[in-house]
Amino acid sequence: MGERAARPRPLRRVLLTAVAGSTLLAGCAGGPAEDRARHLAAAGDEVPPWEETTDERPEGGSGGGSPEEPPPEETEPPAPAEGSADAPVTETVPGLEDPCCLAPIPGGEDVLIGARSGALVRVAPNGDPTPVGQIPTLSEDGTGELLGLALDPSHEDGEGSWIYASYSGEERNQVARYTYAPETGLGTSTTLARDLPLAEPGSGGALTFGPEGMLYVATGGAEAEEAGDPESLAGKILRLEPNTTDSGGHRTPDPRIYSAGYPQVRGLAHDPARDRLWAVTVTEEDVAGVAQIPPGGAGEAGAGGTPLTWDSEEVGWSAETSDPVGVGYAVGSLWVPASGDASPLSRLPLDGSRLTGPPQPLTPEAFPTPVATAAGQDGASLLVLGADGTLTRYQVS
Repeated sequence: MGERAARPRPLRRVLLTAVAGSTLLAGCAGGPAEDRARHLAAAGDEVPPWEETTDERPEGGSGGGSPEEPPPEETEPPAPAEGSADAPVTETVPGLEDPCCLAPIPGGEDVLIGARSGALVRVAPNGDPTPVGQIPTLSEDGTGELLGLALDPSHEDGEGSWIYASYSGEERNQVARYTYAPETGLGTSTTLARDLPLAEPGSGGALTFGPEGMLYVATGGAEAEEAGDPESLAGKILRLEPNTTDSGGHRTPDPRIYSAGYPQVRGLAHDPARDRLWAVTVTEEDVAGVAQIPPGGAGEAGAGGTPLTWDSEEVGWSAETSDPVGVGYAVGSLWVPASGDASPLSRLPLDGSRLTGPPQPLTPEAFPTPVATAAGQDGASLLVLGADGTLTRYQVS
């Protein structure tokens, strides 16, 4: 491949804070269409025309259906102040060079892992790898790299599913979906979002699905002024209908903008019980934090919320070098791995959007130099992808 974009520089000062924003609606309704309308109404938006589509979801996908009454809000007990990440199971993924991204495959324990070159591998719980395919664009021009991965959560075992990938090009980033079946691997592609601002690896491209079936994308690649500019897609978190295509000609402000004000986003995660979106963000001053992302709409600085405090002190700590690589939500806590000299794993125990104790530094056994993380499908494990090509599963509490 050609020359890759520069890696993010180590942070001079790291501050982990949880920012409580507007609470998102919780629970799942009768179908994604109803859920999307309900979420858009909560943000004060009408259902935008870019959500209209003629595409059909693959067989087994979630469709519209008749409206139903939304279930009552799920409750989850507060996470205890102390917890652990132990009983690691480490698998070496052979032949995978320069790994960067991972995504659990719905309905089981298999994990999709990607290299910056765009090569994709499916890894079973026993570590056996199965090649999935190669992102064609990255192999053709050799100038970009893979930034993020996600799978449609409505398809168990990836059967007849779509793989969503964000990747950089020579001048712009984009998000595409690929048909996927375990027997045949990666198939045809459709572009969901093109001409996104170019971002350094780790600055943009994070993907996650919300419980309502929408795909959330962090764009990155912004200075503070750009991040709050409604006419720019830089420094935004977008919400995309996963069953549509990018036809261009979006209005200004772009109706896909879910929240604004994020110069860098290192990872996204959802609290499925309460439908809260969380992000690891980094400011221009190299201050890193964990923020709850409210539906702010275009031009609203979603990152400017109130820092979480513990004993009337702002939660955080400093380190000469630290580099958060993502965030996962499991067993009522947020989990943030980082490379550098700081604690390799930080546990933030939550009661909804509030801490139940100070951030807990952890040094789990066999913890690799991390490049990506995600919560396991069982809701009680954390997946950590190492720079050495290992996949480690930790049971967390």
